[in-house]
Amino acid sequence: MLWESSAWFPACYTYLVEYVVKPLLNTLPSEEVINSAAPRFHQLAKNLDGQLAKGKWVCGDEVTIADFAIAAPMHLYASQKLPLEDYPNILRWMKEGMEKIPAWQNTQGAVNKALLPNQSSNGTSATNGNSQSDEVHTEVNYSKQLEDKLTELYFYETDDAKDVHEPGDDRRPIVIRDGWHKAKEL
Repeated sequence: MLWESSAWFPACYTYLVEYVVKPLLNTLPSEEVINSAAPRFHQLAKNLDGQLAKGKWVCGDEVTIADFAIAAPMHLYASQKLPLEDYPNILRWMKEGMEKIPAWQNTQGAVNKALLPNQSSNGTSATNGNSQSDEVHTEVNYSKQLEDKLTELYFYETDDAKDVHEPGDDRRPIVIRDGWHKAKEL
């Protein structure tokens, strides 16, 4: 997972910015940026492809959090135009592994809606219909304000940690509503 955050994520992120984010901002991708990032991406993709040649998942016979972490920055690999044609094990892992996991499938709609607003999940033009609720009911942890105690969180046992008020002791129900229809206003 350290490899993903320090190396793989930045390599994939370049393609995401150039081919997904810039078009959202009505800006053209820079082929110069892509060309300068490509050697590093290919070096890392070769390593990942080699690891995936050993089995179905990154770390063995079962899916782990490492699979999710490494797959996350390539969630939109087709739209990102990630050059994966020479990496059959990465493509297999994504198509036959990650994309078959219900938790992964459940996130794809939100990713597409945020980063590919003019496409549906199958690549066609998006419609105004929404099969999911536009509201989420949940609880948020607020902190009570106490006049006689500091609200702090200490990770070590020290004298300062004695008699503090830890945050998050005031749970409140809230409703979160879909605001995408107002995105252009903001």
